[in-house]
Parts: sequence; C-alpha cells; structure tokens
Amino acid sequence: MAEIEELKKLAQLVQSKKGRMDAREREQTSHLITAVFTRETLDPAEILSSLEVFQSEALAQAVGQAWPSLSRERRDLFSQWLPEPKTEKAARRIAILAAAVVEVDGVAALGWLSRLIPQNPKAKLTRETSQIFATVFFGSKPLRFIRLGDEAGHPGKLVRVLRALLQVVVDDHYAIETMPRYRLIEDILTIISQRDLVGNDESKTILARIEIEIKRWPQALIDQLVETLKRRIPDAELLLDKRLPKGKSVPSTPGQIAYGQSAEPRSEAQISTVGAKTRIKSTLEQHIASLTSQLEELGSLANLLTEEERLKKELERGLQETQLRESSLQVRVKQMSEELEDAVTKLKAASTRIEELERASKSTKESMEIERQRLTQQISANASGRVEEFKNNLALVLSRLIRDLPARDSHLTADVGNIVFLQFHQFLDVMDGQGVKIKKGKGAV
Repeated sequence: MAEIEELKKLAQLVQSKKGRMDAREREQTSHLITAVFTRETLDPAEILSSLEVFQSEALAQAVGQAWPSLSRERRDLFSQWLPEPKTEKAARRIAILAAAVVEVDGVAALGWLSRLIPQNPKAKLTRETSQIFATVFFGSKPLRFIRLGDEAGHPGKLVRVLRALLQVVVDDHYAIETMPRYRLIEDILTIISQRDLVGNDESKTILARIEIEIKRWPQALIDQLVETLKRRIPDAELLLDKRLPKGKSVPSTPGQIAYGQSAEPRSEAQISTVGAKTRIKSTLEQHIASLTSQLEELGSLANLLTEEERLKKELERGLQETQLRESSLQVRVKQMSEELEDAVTKLKAASTRIEELERASKSTKESMEIERQRLTQQISANASGRVEEFKNNLALVLSRLIRDLPARDSHLTADVGNIVFLQFHQFLDVMDGQGVKIKKGKGAV
C-alpha cells in the first residue's frame, strides 16, 4: 500500500507542475508502477486513475519492465484502461506503449496500434499519426515486428497495421534509414507467408509496394533478405521469385544508375539505330528517375531543415523563458537577501533594547528593595515611638485615676466598693477616649 500512496502523491505533484517531470521523477514513477503491477498483494486498479498525468516515456518504461511477468488479467486491465486516441498526445502515448511491448506481446501491441489506424482499408494515415510512427518505431532504437503475427483471430486488423507501418517506412518524406526499412519488410514478408495471407487483397497491395521498394536496394541487401526468408519460410521461393530482381537491383544512386543500365554486353555491329534510340530513351528515363529521387531527397532535406529551424526556435524560446525565470529568481533572491539583512538588523536592535530593559529592570528592583527596607525601618521606628507614647499617656491617665484607689489590704466596705466601681468605669471611659474599644456586657452602663 505504501507504493500506491506514494504514486498517488507523485501524480498530484506532476499534475501541479502541468505534466512536467524531471529524470528522477520519471525513474521513480517507473519503479512504483512496476512494483504495483508485479506485486500480487497490490491492486493496480487503485492507481489507474493516476496514470493519465504521467509522461508517456515513464509509463512505457514501467510497462516494458513489468509486461513479461504480468498475468493475462493484469494485462487486460491495463489495455482496458488505455484511453482512446482522441488527441495527438493520446495517440503518441499509445504508439510509445505499443513500441514498449511489440517484441514481447504482439497481440497487445496489435490491438493498441489498430486504434490509431482507420478502419476503412482505403483510408490513409493522417500526417500526424505517420509522424508519430516514424519517430516512435523507426527512430534510434531498432524494433522487430515479427510478434505482430501472433494474433490469429483478426487477419484484417493485422494487415491494416502492417500496411500502415509500411506506408510510413517507405515514405521518403520521413527519411527512414535503410536498415529499419529492411527489418520491417523482412518481418512483413515472414508474417504474410506464415499466416498464409498472400491471396488477401490488402496483402497484394503490401507486396506490390514491397516489390517497388526492394528494387531500390543494393544487391547485397537483397541477397541477405533472400537468405533470411529461406531460413524462416519453407516455401519462400514461391513468394520471392515473383517479386525479387534476378541477379541485380535497380540502383538507388546516380552513379549506380549510370553504370547499371545493361546486363548483357553488345558488340558495335549489333548496335542499330533502333538500339541507339532505345539506349538514349533508357538513359533519359534513368536520369529522370535519378532527378526525381534527388528532388525527393532535397524535399526531405528541406523538411528536415524546416523541422530543425522549428526546434531551434523552440529551444530559443525555452532559453529565453529560462533566462527570464532566472532573472526573476535573482531579483527575488536579492529582495529576500535585503529583507533578511533588515530582519537581522532589527533583531540586533531588539536584542540591544531587551538588554537595556533588563538592566533597567534590575536597577529598578534593587532601588525598590532598598526603599522598601528603608520604609520598613521607618515604619518600625515610628510604630515603636507611637506605642511608647501611647503607653506613657495611658500610664499618666491611669496614675491620676488611681490616686484615690484604696490600698490592697484595705477592708472592702460599701463606700470603698462604690469608689472602686466608679474608678473602674472612669478607667473604661479613659480607655475609650484613647481609642481602645472594650466590648461591654449586658450589665455595663
């Protein structure tokens, strides 16, 4: 489950970048997709909705690695998910995925490629689809198409796909190299013979086009084709005798055309006026063919130069965009540096201010503590003086009250008791006058 969650997060990241992926992200995507599809404990259906955002190259790399070990159910699950080619991007994705499995699973590759080819046998490929085929199948990586013949149930589909591939490979507009042409024709002849499709109307069209193409090859390449097909096909002679040149091929260069016009030497006595006219006509036809071929090559070269100019302009635009982004980033970095310096300066000023406040707070606390101690001492001294003064005043008052107080050993009589009683109440009045409040009982008056 960790692979599935990680792949979904990566899909969200790629989608936020509008489909752009760097080399590390492509490698990581391929690894995760391969792990999900090949591990039996994981359900690849959970990631199908996320596959659309990834680049076709990353997806094709994963499919190419995982496909040989996948079960039929998982292969069918992926084929059912593969979106229909409603856009050029979707068509290119199908072609890239078909190229990834064409040498392993011809049935799947044929089914995917048939989506890109018109169902009408007379219809031709669009220029966009032809360009996709030329780039994907006949580029730098050599491919073999012999496994396309594994599909036994749909001969019509097989022939349409083979015709479309041949249509692209022999079109001089795309300037396909000789060896990719040779490999495809070798595989097509093998498939047609093994599947017994020689009598098919579309197969006849394919064979006729192959016959024209082979006549442009050097004899050594034709001989190699003959030997290879004889090893592959038991009755190859029946197919080859009608289509391959006998002992020579029509040259593909002006030099070969100039020196290959005659297979049998003639003596001067045998040359007649008619023969001379025939040779002149043949030479002119050969020169016309040579000029036509050169014009086609020049046209292809012009197309290549146009494409190169277009790519150059795209690279220049990309470079300008990169420079603009770099300039914008430099300005932003400078602004951030200035903001950082300003923040550092403010931080230093704040630190200094905090230190000053801490010192002032410490000084204030010390001053407050000294003042508190001084006030405490002053209050204590004042309180002691007031208490002493109160005691002295109280003693002075009491001393006046007790002047008529009978002696301690006097006999208590009614007169003496009245005197003591009156003096006691006078004492209470004095105390009340001094601010000493004494709670009186019910009998006190």
